[in-house]
Amino acid sequence: MALVTSAQADVWVGADTHIAFAQMSYSLDIAKPRGGIYSSLGFALEAQKRHFLFMSGAELAFRHTTTKVIDQQLDYSMIDTEGIPFVYHGEISGRTDFGRSVELRLPLLFGGEFGKHVYFFIGPKVNISLAASTKQSAYLSTVGDYDRYYELLHDMPNHGFHGLEKHTNKNDFKWNTDVALYAEVGGWWMPRQALYGTSAIKFRLALFGEYGLLDVRNSKTTGRLFDVDNSKYMDIKMNYVFNSSGVDNTLHNYTIGVRFAVMFRVHQSPHCSCEWK
Repeated sequence: MALVTSAQADVWVGADTHIAFAQMSYSLDIAKPRGGIYSSLGFALEAQKRHFLFMSGAELAFRHTTTKVIDQQLDYSMIDTEGIPFVYHGEISGRTDFGRSVELRLPLLFGGEFGKHVYFFIGPKVNISLAASTKQSAYLSTVGDYDRYYELLHDMPNHGFHGLEKHTNKNDFKWNTDVALYAEVGGWWMPRQALYGTSAIKFRLALFGEYGLLDVRNSKTTGRLFDVDNSKYMDIKMNYVFNSSGVDNTLHNYTIGVRFAVMFRVHQSPHCSCEWK
């Protein structure tokens, strides 16, 4: 007489969402992180055999980060329209750079369930930048320093010399593709059990964290951190701190937050014990 036991193998599909704190890891003296937010909505596919889990799917994510740039004073040696040399002096204060991106994320995670209602996932996530934009906001004041004049020239907007004013600039670009190491630990519960059939619903709630392994900074720069803009009247133009020429530093995303998922069982192989002679 032999005894055969077939192990349960389930397939689940569902939707999940992430809400998290987001920031970038870097080492720059001129920039300090000020936090950000990350959110996503995705489709999840799970396979489970006994206590072992596998998950894949796709997520559409939005990331918003904020970076404080230190106050700076700038001097540009220039020549005016009459051929007279002067120094264009600018003071920049209260500058904040905002980065926004839309991303397609593809997880490939492995994990397990242990205890009664505890589970974990760990593995890579491929992050593809679909679109990104930045906004720079700062207070600027400018003056002209001529050797031929005893005083600085100021409050002459038509010449590019003005008092303290709030200025903004915007840039569009894309981040490089990233591969992040992802991990989550949480709990699961089922309000309605179904030993057979396909009617079971499962909820997951977890804490997660991830860190980008690749440098996402794009080699295509938008210009210098600060530059002179002559498009209308002379003024100082700002470019995104992490996409400016002369700013040589690797950039890695990291995220810490909460994931919630609703899963529906679409396939279950019955767990049975069969005897025969």
